[in-house]
Amino acid sequence: MHPILRRFQLVTFRAGLIAAALAVAACHSNSNNSATSGYGVVWVTLGTVPNPIFTSYVVTVDAVTVTDEIGNTYTALSTPEPVDLVKLRDVRELWGSGTVPNNNYKAATITVDYSNSAIFVLVGGVPQRAAVIGSDGNAVTTQQVTVNFDPGQPLVITPSYSTDNAQLLAINFDLLASNAVNLATSPATVTVSPFLTVALAPPDSELIRVRGPLVNSSLPLGTFTIYERPFYDQASASGELTIFNGNSTIYTLDGSAYQGQAGFDALAQLPAGVTMADTYTRFEPTATDTAFAGKFNSVYVVGGSSLQSTLTENISGDVIAISTDASTGVETLTLRGATVYGPLIGLQEGYFGYQTSDATVLIGSGTVVTQDDSATTAGLSYRSVAVGDYVEAVGNTYTCVGVCGTSGLGVWTLDATSSATGKVRLLATPIYGTLQAESAGSLTLALQTINNWPVADFNFTGNGSSVANTPNPAAFAVSLPGGTTLSAASVGAPVWASGFANGFGQAPPDFLATTVATGTAVPATLHAEWTDGGTLTPFSSLTTQGFQIDLHNGNLANAVLQAGPLSVALTALPAPPQVIATSTPLSIVGQPIFSPHYAYGTVADVNGVLLPNVSVFTRFALFVPSFVAAIKASTPVYELTASGTYDQASNQFIANTVSVVL
Repeated sequence: MHPILRRFQLVTFRAGLIAAALAVAACHSNSNNSATSGYGVVWVTLGTVPNPIFTSYVVTVDAVTVTDEIGNTYTALSTPEPVDLVKLRDVRELWGSGTVPNNNYKAATITVDYSNSAIFVLVGGVPQRAAVIGSDGNAVTTQQVTVNFDPGQPLVITPSYSTDNAQLLAINFDLLASNAVNLATSPATVTVSPFLTVALAPPDSELIRVRGPLVNSSLPLGTFTIYERPFYDQASASGELTIFNGNSTIYTLDGSAYQGQAGFDALAQLPAGVTMADTYTRFEPTATDTAFAGKFNSVYVVGGSSLQSTLTENISGDVIAISTDASTGVETLTLRGATVYGPLIGLQEGYFGYQTSDATVLIGSGTVVTQDDSATTAGLSYRSVAVGDYVEAVGNTYTCVGVCGTSGLGVWTLDATSSATGKVRLLATPIYGTLQAESAGSLTLALQTINNWPVADFNFTGNGSSVANTPNPAAFAVSLPGGTTLSAASVGAPVWASGFANGFGQAPPDFLATTVATGTAVPATLHAEWTDGGTLTPFSSLTTQGFQIDLHNGNLANAVLQAGPLSVALTALPAPPQVIATSTPLSIVGQPIFSPHYAYGTVADVNGVLLPNVSVFTRFALFVPSFVAAIKASTPVYELTASGTYDQASNQFIANTVSVVL
């Protein structure tokens, strides 16, 4: 048998039971002990369906409970964690793991605490902290959202000490369906009613970040173990998890890059207990009766001093401008949407906080620069950081001017020039634009957004190799990976790309893409709202294959389709798009791909407490009759969101998810 993979903390059951912590072995077999343990393991991950209006969405996720088919409720996770949900739009986070009795479970309840929320919206190109209220118009505190699983796909927990029977419970926070934003007030007002769905099958894409300090490693097995410490947690641990590594795994450790065995050997030399690691993994299902169990395989690992940690002062954000001190060579990065993080910053809301004012980072020749998911640091220096990059910086000296104890009110500066402590990590950045021209290996965009910020926010001065070569957003030069070309793309087509700005003073090209997509590969969303009491008839047509929104409904307040940079009111189209439900996962660049799930939600008032309740279906044909039966005078339709892809030629929206708020 393999070495021990996991230990789990004690779990308190609402029904009054207390389960002993279990150790999960890595051997993929069912021993007599595991077959009779009476308990199984559930991994809980958290991700979001994004809404670009939010620049930050900080809440505390408190707990997860599961309810079996006869109504017994058990706690799976009970460690409150503050989290910025906006940062989970491109990557999922392993929240933790818990042990629950073997059984079939029909629902999960997730507790979300808004008491110390910090929600910022994009107003005039800058973040603005919003006033937050509940759907009843009052201040919002704790919300409990119950998600009912598809009756044909319950959560099945089988008894096991082994990871081959651990189940994945993937929680998705729909930021589109959960919030109504009013920009007409000052400050903007966000009315929240959390809408969450749960997928019981693993995603076909999107990385899962597993974060925590190293425990040990096994060179013969190619595995290492961490204490699970998700999000920005600096103290607690919700168990241990062993990560499986391979020859293609990329490591960035203490400013050096490796691949395969050389990287694993270097990781094994780092001190246990204090070395933090972010491991970006893919979940590999194991051939079991459920087919949803499995293990976590590393894609790339960032650890040691290359990673923001509790031992350093840290800042992250989007570089919107760079200035250079001619006498010292030190460059000042201006960061928009900055998050400060560290043990000494003393924020009222905890050990990390999102900032309204732009922050600054000082870098120089001593700053160590690394690039995520890259097997080399060759050629990287502080000059590799350019306007348009998203960075995470580590230093040892913070200064702050203004009211610094509350998120959003201070102006922060981090000195990362020290060769001993200064680090800058480059993370891939998404850009959107419309195609202007294309040739082999390159294209020109009319650039609209960088990491969802309007391009007008960015001052590209200094990015060009000369003043004449300063990047022009109207003709933004993008280098394509491997000399590829876009297939059948026409001028004006929306284009999504992910990658890195070319080095400071090195453009053109202006942007080095690692991934690019156009047409129906570009992620799309559809959003509709009904006011004045909602509606009982939201659709002009509804079948078990799809629907069309009734644009003549008198209560329809707005209906917008967004595909990359394209944003258009449905009323501006020749006809409302035909929304078609898919039976297989879509390949959408930059979005998580789960088995399709369709959901509707209601809010019950129990003794003055609002309790959101969501029902999820994996087949649209089963969703439709249940959803139609739920529409009543007391529960009309107020909002609908869908995510998927849009085909302009056929005016068809292929929906991988649909969420309806009643």
